[in-house]
Amino acid sequence: MPLSGHGPFLSVVIPFYRGSRLLPRCLDGLQKQDCAFPFEVLVIDDGSGARLPAVGRPQRFSRFTLRMVSRPHRGQSAATNYGIREAAGEYLLLFAQDMIAAPGLLREHARIHADQPDRALAVLGFMPYHPALPPSDLYAFLLSDAQFAFGDLRDGTYIDPAKYFYAPNLSVHREWLIKHGLFDEELEYGFQD
Repeated sequence: MPLSGHGPFLSVVIPFYRGSRLLPRCLDGLQKQDCAFPFEVLVIDDGSGARLPAVGRPQRFSRFTLRMVSRPHRGQSAATNYGIREAAGEYLLLFAQDMIAAPGLLREHARIHADQPDRALAVLGFMPYHPALPPSDLYAFLLSDAQFAFGDLRDGTYIDPAKYFYAPNLSVHREWLIKHGLFDEELEYGFQD
């Protein structure tokens, strides 16, 4: 695995707005990662006006460096762009505060980037609903192409980034993304990715 010399290999960027109650469970999932490389987590509060949640003592998150920032409200695109610019990792994992990472999530993203070191490669991970949630027609609808067309994807195949560049659970080379364009800050929420 191509580890960076001094900084983290991967930066997890989590923008949020009024979703802080979910953040501790999200961070707990990242604490349970089974990867062997250093990573950081950047949490960017998009001016929700709420205090950032108490996430416990710093040693609670011994697997990663945690940076939490509150910024004026400008929308999800601006918060995500801020996190991308501030990230220290060679690669980014764009994430969401309402997601709970499976233990091998970061390892698998990093493995694919190491196996295929093309800086233009973006890796999209599947986002199933948590098994503790009861099945619903809404979840089935959202995963059936209404929002996330995962059923149409095949592992290892090229997909049109204009249709499948879903920001949560997507990893990409940081410098490549900065060079080729960040999120449109005119689009505050919804379809900015």
